Amino acid sequence: MTDNQDEMLTLLRGIHDLLIPISDSFKERFIRLKENKLRDLLSTDLKKHIFSLVVDPRNLSQIEIAKQAGTSQPSVSRLVTSLLEGELIEKCFDPSGKVYFGDRYGLLKRLEEKNERPDE
Repeated sequence: MTDNQDEMLTLLRGIHDLLIPISDSFKERFIRLKENKLRDLLSTDLKKHIFSLVVDPRNLSQIEIAKQAGTSQPSVSRLVTSLLEGELIEKCFDPSGKVYFGDRYGLLKRLEEKNERPDE
């Protein structure tokens, strides 16, 4: 390498080292905003319970979620739509093509850590 290339590489490493903490800071702020948005959507224990069932690894159908939560399928559907529109969950497909929903930012775990998950 030439001296010019060494200087450029050193400069790029320095920029990289400066950007990582900035990126981490923005990522954490973004997650907190999503967490607050989720809290607003999950204003009742029933909605919190439905959310936990929606992202449950068993990949329950909306009808199964409604039965377990003791509510109607349209209520589950409305909450799922709100969660999708808020980009709090994402639509995924298992190997057989069945649709399930993933917790896009690991928010359920964060709520659990803060003891905000409803008793099931």
